[in-house]
Amino acid sequence: MPNRLAVLLLLTTSPLVAQTRFDGTWQMQMDTLQFSGAPEDYVFDQGMYHCVSCVPRVDVKTDGTDQKVTGYSYDTLAVRILDDYSIKFTMKKAGKTTFECVETVSPDGKSMTETFTNTMEAETVTGKAGFTRVAKGRPGSHELSGQWRMDTVRNDTRAGTLTIYQSIPGGMKISDGSESYEAPLDGKDHP
Repeated sequence: MPNRLAVLLLLTTSPLVAQTRFDGTWQMQMDTLQFSGAPEDYVFDQGMYHCVSCVPRVDVKTDGTDQKVTGYSYDTLAVRILDDYSIKFTMKKAGKTTFECVETVSPDGKSMTETFTNTMEAETVTGKAGFTRVAKGRPGSHELSGQWRMDTVRNDTRAGTLTIYQSIPGGMKISDGSESYEAPLDGKDHP
């Protein structure tokens, strides 16, 4: 009888502490990502960079100096024109670089490659993104001006592609290596 009681207790209490099917570390399959939404819309003209599609909109000088921005995970943005086809972006938070990239337009002007380094994660993420031109910029503006649709992104390491899900009483804890949050499973929106 004591053995049956122990087995019965084990069977009846295990669902209370059991993991869900979501628990564990999940890796994004970068080659299967599909991007949606409006294309990125840039204007580089008369010493200024205008990100028309950014929310909030960004308007900063292209002189390579840190320019204040608000509403983003960074508080300054430096934009420097490298040549007729390439531009470097540097984002900083409290003076510390958090993201850098160089965007380069192909010689035929139809595609653009972005090489990036993201230091916001627990582990530095490096990689490349590929874009296709949707619309040209206004005449006389830098070659990178116009609308660009992201088609691909590839990280050089697993960093930035992992998400950890963990069941907690009444909810889930979700972590991506740099940020973590908990949310109740109640069907409501939570900050």
